[in-house]
Amino acid sequence: MHGISDDFDYKEDTLKTMGMLYRSFNTIFQMINNESRTYLHTVQAFHFKLFCENLHDLLSPESRFGHKLELKEHPYEGTYAKN
Repeated sequence: MHGISDDFDYKEDTLKTMGMLYRSFNTIFQMINNESRTYLHTVQAFHFKLFCENLHDLLSPESRFGHKLELKEHPYEGTYAKN
């Protein structure tokens, strides 16, 4: 197992080593912070797992009990997951 080296620059190296979700949320919140304070922002997140053709919401307590979601398409709103 590797530890953090002596020349590890937390601010610079963290963005390089963190995963896609961390970098995505970091970008979203940086953009919100850079916006004018006259806007109200709402951030809503879902974390889905697709495994063996079964779709689960990893942030939902129901998902722990085997609750599966259905993938649907709407002609105007696009693809969505239905409970």
